[in-house]
Order: sequence, then C-alpha cells, then structure tokens
Amino acid sequence: MGARARSVEELQALDPSFHALPRRSVDSQAPLLAAVVRARADVEAPYVCVSPSGRSALCARLEQRRIGVRVAFRSFGSFRARIAAVVDDGIVGDDPEWCVQQALGLLAAGEVDAVQFQCLRVGSVEEAAVQRGAAGRTVQREDPVVHLEVAVDCPNDELVASRDRRSREGIRRSRRKFDQLGERRVITRWPADADDPEVLLGQMEAIAATGYQRGMGVGFERDALHEELVRAGLKEGWFRAWVAAVDGVPAVFWTAFAFGDRWTLYETAFAEQFADAAPGAGLLSHVVEDACADPQVTTVGFGLGEARYKRDWASHEWMTADVTVFAPRLRWKAVAAVQRGASWAVTTVRQRLGEERVQALKQRLRRRAAGSARRDAERSG
Repeated sequence: MGARARSVEELQALDPSFHALPRRSVDSQAPLLAAVVRARADVEAPYVCVSPSGRSALCARLEQRRIGVRVAFRSFGSFRARIAAVVDDGIVGDDPEWCVQQALGLLAAGEVDAVQFQCLRVGSVEEAAVQRGAAGRTVQREDPVVHLEVAVDCPNDELVASRDRRSREGIRRSRRKFDQLGERRVITRWPADADDPEVLLGQMEAIAATGYQRGMGVGFERDALHEELVRAGLKEGWFRAWVAAVDGVPAVFWTAFAFGDRWTLYETAFAEQFADAAPGAGLLSHVVEDACADPQVTTVGFGLGEARYKRDWASHEWMTADVTVFAPRLRWKAVAAVQRGASWAVTTVRQRLGEERVQALKQRLRRRAAGSARRDAERSG
C-alpha cells in the first residue's frame, strides 16, 4: 500500500526517499507544503501517499473552501466544499496512474466533494492519467496558462546577450533606469545580508501597501500565510528575498523559493512613487544575475503568466490547466457548465479586442488599482 501522511508530523516523518524524489515545482516540496498547512485556516491537513515502490507520490492538501466559477480574477458564484487539492507537480514519479487513483479514491470514499488537480501540464502523462481516471465523471477544466523559466547556466552577460533583440533591449533599458538611482539605492538580500523576518515583513508590507497588486486584492499581504512562509523559510533555508530601498525608503521587493538547483519567483511589489525607475524589472535583473553567479542554481522559474518582463528572460515555457473532478451531484454539474460558459465568453472577448488592447486595458486597471491602494494606505496611516 505504501506510506501515507495526513498530518504535518507524519509528513515530516516520511522516509527520506520521498523527499529525494525529483520535482519540477516547489509546491510539492514537503517544507513548503507543511508551511501552507500550518498557516492557512482553510487547509485541514496534508494528504500525501507514497507508492509501495517508493518511486511515486501524490502530494495534496485537504481543504474546506468555496469552489466555483472564477475567470480572469473575477468570481461568478461558488459553493462551500471539502476538496483534495493536488498541488502543482503533486503527481510525482514514474507511476501517475497510481497517484491519480489515490486522489480519486477520496471521491469514491465520500471523503471529499471534489479533487482539484492544480497546474496539470498540457500534453503530459500526468494529464493523460487524469483524463483516463476521470472518464465518465463531472469535470471542470479551466483555461490553460503559461509558465516561463530561464536556464542560468552561463554568466549573466552571456545570458542577456542570448535574448532576442527586443528582449535584450528591454532588459538593459530597465536595468539602466534602476541603476541610475546610484548610491541612493541599496539592495538587501535575505538571508545573505540580513535574516530578521520581522524587518523583512515590515519592509514588504510598507512597499505592498501602495502597489497596484494590493488595489486588485492580490499579491503580498501580511497575513498568517506570509508570516509562516517568511519565518519558516528563512529559518529552514528555502526562502529568498531581495529588497531595494531608495534614500532609506523601501521601494521594491522580489521573493523566491529555493529548492535544489531551482529558484522559483514568488511575489513582487513596488511603491508607486518609484515607478519611473522601472523598479520591478530592474531589481529582477539583479535577481537573475545573482542566480547566474550561484553555482548551485541552474534555473529560475517565473511562475504563472506571461508578463513582458518574464518573456524577456524566458528560455523555456509550457502550458498548464487546473482540472477539477467532482462528486456525482447535480450542483457540481451546474458549476462546471457555468464555468465552461464564462471561460468561452472571456476567450471570445480577448480574441475580438486583440492582445494589444487587452494589455492596454490591464494597464489602466492596474493604475486605477494602485490609486485605490494608495488612498487606502493614506487613510489607514
């Protein structure tokens, strides 16, 4: 039957062979999985199954939350449900069929209302295993999204020079703007230069409070999850942060998870008053340069999305989609049907507007969100 873990303690006690299984994403790493379980109120427990051979594992979280229709950051209604959320890269090893059976077995046993396979790689053996296992069931598939990464197996100058002309010019232009701040700008690297989580959390909150992400209700917020990620990650050695201050004022940050030979970027924000200095893209160029200089790092992952600054650096990409398999109940069939209709509508709008107009609209929304966040910060201050 293999080993199972349904508590943080059991997860940490799993055989070392589980922790050594090769992974392509950070979400299935035991330290990060444990931190999320400890911090998020909607997560009841981990659900990890290791195959009898020890060469495969399923990594999931048991959650009590609302699930429903969510497209382009907009919610169109939801139901409260108990869910097994199979994390990104949560089907690990050489037997995806076995892993999928363990997940769907929770549906058959009536333990959960749905199993959500997060970030399934399009065209992968894992996706095929889910399709076979879910045949005849009610399934909701969300629109595919792109993941980008860059190989950092050469000096930074060579890496920049290897980009196409447009990307190369974009990287260098952002770096020049950022570096023109000169001695007014100081970059602090956690944990290389500092290791006090309280200081880091305070600086990140000061920056994010006026950023456009806060106005949109996404990105960094000093909540239980971020407290746990920063404190546990710095203590255990898998969290990285870069914070740039201008004239002593925190201006921009990037954070990342560091497991094995890979850095995976997590969050960024910048104070709107420094927007003209290209702070986000400028500091990112220093992050990538640090990765190039670290002999233990071979890859920097940019996570979800295809922002221009990610495209400028990326050397590899793939598509993923969330796939949710529901228990055989009428309400879940209705949710899946509405989701398909909403996804079709959003895709149609994007096609008719054209990508340039979509990007222009997104920029206007970001400026509006930044203004809203700034006003909220001023009122709360």
